[in-house]
Amino acid sequence: MGTFGYVAPEYASTGMLNERSDVYSFGILIMEMITGRNPVDYSRPPGEVNLVDWLKTMVSSRNADGVLDPKLPERPSSRALKRVFW
Repeated sequence: MGTFGYVAPEYASTGMLNERSDVYSFGILIMEMITGRNPVDYSRPPGEVNLVDWLKTMVSSRNADGVLDPKLPERPSSRALKRVFW
């Protein structure tokens, strides 16, 4: 079945799992650690409920610094952020 928020879009639409499904879910875990946000958070404003959609918006506007969890003990370099998001 899968946990809502971690399920790859292909699996959600076809019901078929493959290696990419695991990679997608792992990517969501990494984005959770970087942003400090849950994959789906209904307490957020409409454009920020879904982590993936919010990240797409932030990355397309080149706002990598805006996605970082303010509680991170150490801020990654701009170069490292670019490698993650671009």
